[in-house]
Amino acid sequence: MHLAWLSVAERAFAHLWDFEHNGSDSGILFHILAEEPVCRLIRDEHDRYLCQLVAQSVVQWLGTNCGRGFIQRAEDIAKNDQKRIDNDRKFLNKLIGCPTGNNRDRD
Repeated sequence: MHLAWLSVAERAFAHLWDFEHNGSDSGILFHILAEEPVCRLIRDEHDRYLCQLVAQSVVQWLGTNCGRGFIQRAEDIAKNDQKRIDNDRKFLNKLIGCPTGNNRDRD
């Protein structure tokens, strides 16, 4: 992989992927490719290689400005969903008069 033209963050994502997964049968990609239904779709080493290239490209893309923006938006959505869930739980607990037990939802 030629990394000279990559941004610092993109290069870091690519290096970390290479360190964690390339040449290893214990990385997360190996486990994903071994699961149904994906494992039925991979017929040979060429298919496995293509999967590795796609995964490597996606991980590297996550280090770009666009990819990091994608991660930030996903984190924002998750935070908003968690707030909504917490508020719904508080409302329901007040509605039915049920203590939470962990004091997390008490005002």
